[in-house]
Amino acid sequence: MEIYLLDIENANINKELLKPKFKNRIEESNRFLNDRDKKSSLGVAYLLDKYLKIGEDDIYYNEFKKPYTKNIFFNVSHSGNYVTLVKDKEEVGIDIEFIDKSKVKLSNKIFTQSELDWINELDSDNRFFYLWVIKESVIKAIGKGLNVPLQTIDININENYALVENQKIYFRVIKIDKFYLSVASRHFIKDIDIKKEL
Repeated sequence: MEIYLLDIENANINKELLKPKFKNRIEESNRFLNDRDKKSSLGVAYLLDKYLKIGEDDIYYNEFKKPYTKNIFFNVSHSGNYVTLVKDKEEVGIDIEFIDKSKVKLSNKIFTQSELDWINELDSDNRFFYLWVIKESVIKAIGKGLNVPLQTIDININENYALVENQKIYFRVIKIDKFYLSVASRHFIKDIDIKKEL
């Protein structure tokens, strides 16, 4: 499994080089009012071009809007100044989140009661985002997004898997600066190779 992490604040992304493969994405990014959203959108195109050697014409979407190609399993996520891409030999999901205390909203619509208890037990802000990135990466790995209610995902923190729709989905969480990043897959995740572009 390979993860590519791009710091969009320091990246020098040339729109003109990306234009032949990502014309629609560049046009869409120009409509964003927020500069960070523009950079994130371009960052995704940059990573797809550089590491997967694909353009927007190579990308298809399942009925739940999960992107895929004919030969490569991949997923993308962005938060704050980071855009991230994961590729693997099987279906995979990724999520990255900035640990922002103002966004912590505990809810039984997101977490099970045992997860809420675990969050409240100690260091709730970190634990909230730790579980949040797992759930996001899991629903992306199975390719159904928020069509799977988050509170139906039962996370086994000690064994690094989540049960969802009677399937085991394995995950790994990595802390990067003030961010949590989680990858998820149907197979046990042993080796992760992270390439970080600053």
